[in-house]
Amino acid sequence: MSPAHAQSPRAERRVMKSRPGARFAVYSTSAGSYYIREIRHLLACGLRAAGAHAREADERRGFLADTDWHLIVSPQDFFSLGSGKRLRAAPWPQGVILYNTAQPDSKAFSFIRRLLPRAHAVWDMDHGASKLLAREGWRSSHVPLGWVQGCRLFPPARMPYERRPLNVLFVGSMTARRDRFFRTAAPLLTGLRALVHASDGPTPVQSSSGAARNTRSSPSPERPIENSTG
Repeated sequence: MSPAHAQSPRAERRVMKSRPGARFAVYSTSAGSYYIREIRHLLACGLRAAGAHAREADERRGFLADTDWHLIVSPQDFFSLGSGKRLRAAPWPQGVILYNTAQPDSKAFSFIRRLLPRAHAVWDMDHGASKLLAREGWRSSHVPLGWVQGCRLFPPARMPYERRPLNVLFVGSMTARRDRFFRTAAPLLTGLRALVHASDGPTPVQSSSGAARNTRSSPSPERPIENSTG
């Protein structure tokens, strides 16, 4: 199977649709953030809903046998954490597809670029990033995350709603639009146990893994709203 320059995204989609029983293995690192495993699970659910066979795995068992397509979520983590370092240097099987979650101006994106010549294709959760790679000649397709009926990302809640300490929780940066929303919604929040944890700006700080996190907080970032309309 040729590397990622060989075929257009449209032709790639035709190939995938022509094989509804294709065997996928969807991978993510065992050492990364929990949400990467959620992305892996949602992609596997979507593939199953499309008629493919999909197994979920991590780097500890290597590339699974009896697999047509090896879909790797967040390859910058998969090939740099744990035993994934060994897999990056080892021979790859045919049919490796990289699922990119990194922003084009990030170090993680530069890391993924170095892997593209060895991959069959790249799927990108961001439309702009997928178009960028396609213009460069890579076999790149926009594959956004969505909703799949019956795909459960979280375990069932065991605590009754009336016993939970909070009814409403918001954690994020406070923009003008969000500020207007909370002022308008204040009457609806009256009598509810609500907590708004708002930072003072949208500027992210890059962690060592490339994941954005905001550490700039206002002097009083936590704003409990309880029995209040203001």
